[in-house]
Amino acid sequence: MAHSLLANQWQLYVGILVESTTYKNQRWFHVFVPEFLPTKMGDVSAENIPVTVSMFNQKTEKNEEIDIDLTSTIYAEYFGITTSMDVPDMYRGMQVLVMNRSTTDKWYWIPLERDDSYKTFEHVRMSCADECLTNKTPDAEKDDIETRDKGLTDDNTYFFEIDTKDKKHVLLSTSASDGEEWRYFFKIDAEAHTVELWDNCVDGSQPNNTIKIESRPDPATRGRITLQNASGNTIIMQGEDTMINIPRNLIVNIGGDTQINGVGNVSTHILKNLTSIVDMNKVTTTNGSVNTTIMQNNVEVVQGNQSVTIGQVHNENQKVRTTVAVDAMTTGTKTYNVGAASTTFSFGSWTCMCTTISMTAAQTWSLICKKWKEVAESVGGTVVALIRGGHH
Repeated sequence: MAHSLLANQWQLYVGILVESTTYKNQRWFHVFVPEFLPTKMGDVSAENIPVTVSMFNQKTEKNEEIDIDLTSTIYAEYFGITTSMDVPDMYRGMQVLVMNRSTTDKWYWIPLERDDSYKTFEHVRMSCADECLTNKTPDAEKDDIETRDKGLTDDNTYFFEIDTKDKKHVLLSTSASDGEEWRYFFKIDAEAHTVELWDNCVDGSQPNNTIKIESRPDPATRGRITLQNASGNTIIMQGEDTMINIPRNLIVNIGGDTQINGVGNVSTHILKNLTSIVDMNKVTTTNGSVNTTIMQNNVEVVQGNQSVTIGQVHNENQKVRTTVAVDAMTTGTKTYNVGAASTTFSFGSWTCMCTTISMTAAQTWSLICKKWKEVAESVGGTVVALIRGGHH
């Protein structure tokens, strides 16, 4: 059986707002509809004008007076056609569509984009609910959409917000209303001149992990970038300086070359051990003085050759010195003055303790050692020789 189509009960008009948004998510506005008052001239306001009207009552056959309010506008509620969005901020003079059903006193408005240039500052927000609860404001009336929407807050929605009206920021946020352990935020704050990405541990068991850019933290500093994790591992690039705080270990793996150029001083304070392994060659050049203080033992192991070149004076002061020569050692005329302390030269099973040794380039340590060794073996033990001058 065919059904006849019902006549459309909706009436549609073009209206003009006579007021601007005064608070966030404002739904009700006064709207002027030119079709209703085509002869209206001049400014239009939302104010009602009280008027006393006199009329003849045919039933009572008397003239009666009644007070009524005259207005040039209708009071309409926002009729949104998009979901998960805040009510847009509107401004006086912007065009809207106005709807009315069945000539009732219930009016709705729909924003148009024809007058976006009228906007000055605004707030735009897209939200996704994150709470398993349909009625978040149980005390609100069913038709009170504005109050019901207030139940959707920062703490039970994931939201993206652009605000040039109140806070001058762009903000992206998650929530923890569905049992999330962490919340995450990304904020561009044009008023504070900062960009920040951080997390928030819901139970408060650890601090935030943070990446923060500050365009001008103070008048003297040209920019600061801070990277900090929940353990306090921190890198701060502030102006021309960089500060690094590492609570525990630092591991750096470099696949290619490493070059460090520094024009200032370098200071290193190591509280424990220092180990340096060079698989190939090591070249150290010091154009100035070198001052090394060793409070305890110093052990150097050279597996290959070692060459020491001293262009000027070489001074060494020590209490006890032990030198072991595995192979022959050749030297020119050298004098070792050790004062009251003794210098001990060890060759296999025997030693030589002396205060002054002098030799020529033609005399090698191997020849001297051979002679001394023969003397030592002839007496069946260790020989101690004191040489005041000359050579043996």
